[in-house]
Amino acid sequence: MPCFLCRSVLLISIVLVGASCGDKTPPQVSRIGAEVMLGMVQWKPSLDLSTKTKTEVEFGKMVDRLVVSKLPKVKSATSSLRLVLKGSLDEVKGEGAFIVEAFIRGGLPIPLSTGLLAMGPLGDSKSEAKLLEKGLVDLRYALKSLLKLCDGDIQMWRRALDSAEPDEQIFAARLLANSKQAVAVAPIAALLSDPRPQVVEAAADALGEIGDERAVPLLINSIKHSDLRSEVRAIEAMARIGGKEAKAYLEMTANGHEIDQVRKLSAAALLRMR
Repeated sequence: MPCFLCRSVLLISIVLVGASCGDKTPPQVSRIGAEVMLGMVQWKPSLDLSTKTKTEVEFGKMVDRLVVSKLPKVKSATSSLRLVLKGSLDEVKGEGAFIVEAFIRGGLPIPLSTGLLAMGPLGDSKSEAKLLEKGLVDLRYALKSLLKLCDGDIQMWRRALDSAEPDEQIFAARLLANSKQAVAVAPIAALLSDPRPQVVEAAADALGEIGDERAVPLLINSIKHSDLRSEVRAIEAMARIGGKEAKAYLEMTANGHEIDQVRKLSAAALLRMR
């Protein structure tokens, strides 16, 4: 698998309607799985490159050939799948910057999306095509890894929490949370110390969704001194989990925290718990 460029900038913004993985397959989905088909494609090259760049139709054909046609079928899909893709091309300090966002709509267990930034020489139509091809191949590998996780089991998801790719870590944490896997509380909580904010946010959200009270002390320990965001994140997750320890912490911060915003947030969380 090639190294993905700048895939730490994840662009997760479209909400997809899904259902939990199951053994029953609806009539509209083959017993061997649902294929990913090409849906909407948006292509926005810089105006400065408009004289030599590909058209949206040409770009869509590249996406179909390099990405969609090579994606695996998804056994856990409950309905047909569509790839929605947004691409843009610009020039930054003499180099081409290809940004692509990808979303899969349809019957997946949880929302699936990823994105990347590919950089490379940009001087003519040939170099442009080479840059786009490189970025789309990287995107294909990213999507294949995520779709493979969707058809995986608990052990695969837990291993993916240690992946070098943040989108795989985030997707695995969400899959575990979606299936309410309390055994994953500790490995998910380990992501609270990850240096990448999007991974930490996903871990806290997953712990809140699982709702196991054993996550509360782990969330409290993850709070960093003078880091307001880490405290807000922990409070929001604890409010979803509930329990005596969460209640005691929220009461303490609601009554005596030095920051007014945290006091108000904790008081509101207590009301929701009650």
